[in-house]
Amino acid sequence: TEVSDYTTAVPHKFPNAEWDLFGTDFVFTQPDAYPIRTWEEFEHKGQKNEPFKDPLAAMLENLARIGPGEQIWFQILIRPIGQEWRKAAEKVVKKLIGAKVPEHKSVMDTAFDLSGKVAGPIIDQFFGPSESAKPKKDEPLSKMLYMSPGERITVELIEKKMAKIGFSAKIRVVYIARKEVFKKQRGAPAIIGAIKQFNTNDANSLKPEFKHVGPSSLWLFKDLRNSWRKTKLARAYSRRSMWVGAKLQIFNIEELATMWHFPTEAVHAPLIMRTDARRGVPPSGLPVTSVAKPAARSATNVMPTVTPPEGLPFA
Repeated sequence: TEVSDYTTAVPHKFPNAEWDLFGTDFVFTQPDAYPIRTWEEFEHKGQKNEPFKDPLAAMLENLARIGPGEQIWFQILIRPIGQEWRKAAEKVVKKLIGAKVPEHKSVMDTAFDLSGKVAGPIIDQFFGPSESAKPKKDEPLSKMLYMSPGERITVELIEKKMAKIGFSAKIRVVYIARKEVFKKQRGAPAIIGAIKQFNTNDANSLKPEFKHVGPSSLWLFKDLRNSWRKTKLARAYSRRSMWVGAKLQIFNIEELATMWHFPTEAVHAPLIMRTDARRGVPPSGLPVTSVAKPAARSATNVMPTVTPPEGLPFA
C-alpha cells in the first residue's frame, strides 16, 4: 500500500516554537571488514519453544511506547557497490594472520631504493656493514598456529562477511516531537539502545556519531550550532541523502537483513498489525474442460510395434 511521506508533516528548520528534534547517524567502531552480530547469533539452538529471538522486538516495542505528538524515524539507505571493499578486507585478514602484504611503492620510493643500492656498498667499504644489511632470521609465513581461539573466530567472521555481497549504507535515527511532550530519553536513545544488541566485542559495533552529526554538548555558540545540526539532519533524512552526515559504512546482505526484516510471529508489539489471509477457492461458475486421464503403466503395457513406411533411405 502506497503511503504519503511521513517526514513532510513536521518542520525541517530549527529552532522551532512548537517542535524539537534529537537524532544522529551511526558509524562502525572498527573498519568495515569487521561484521556486526547477525541473525544466526540470535538463534536459541536446542529450544523448540523459542528458536529465534527477533532483534526487531526491542526496536518495535520502543516505537510503540511513544504517544500523540511524538515521532521516531529509523532510516537505512543502501547503495550497491563493487568488489573493491573486499580488497581492503583481505588486507585486514592478512594483517591479523601475519601474512606478508606486498607494498605499493611510489616513484619517489623507487628512486630512493635505487640510490641506496648504489651508495650502500660504497658506504659499507668505509664504515663496515650496518645493522640493516645483516641477514635476518626467516619469519613464519603465518601466525595462525599461534593465534588464540578468539582471534581465529574474528578472522572467520571477517571472511564470512567477505563471502556475501556488500552495500554502502547509512543508518539514521530521528526523534521529533512537540515541545510539551518532548522527552529525549524516550526517543532516539531508546533506539540507540536497541541497536546495541548488534554489537560484538570480538568484531564490530555501531555507535552514534555526535562529534559532527546530531545535537551535542558543544562549547562555542552551543544553541546556534545545535539548531543548525538539527535542521541539517531533518532535511537530510527527508531527502534520503546518503552524502550528508557521517561517512557511509559497508554492510553485507546478511547484516542488512538482520537489522530490518518482516517481524516474526514472536514479536508482540501492540501496534504491529498483520493482514489476515486465507486460501481462496475457485468461483463456482468457472468453466472447466475435462481431460482424459492417461492409462496407468503396468507390466502389460507395451508400446506397439510400428512398421516404418517403405522407401526410407537406410545407412
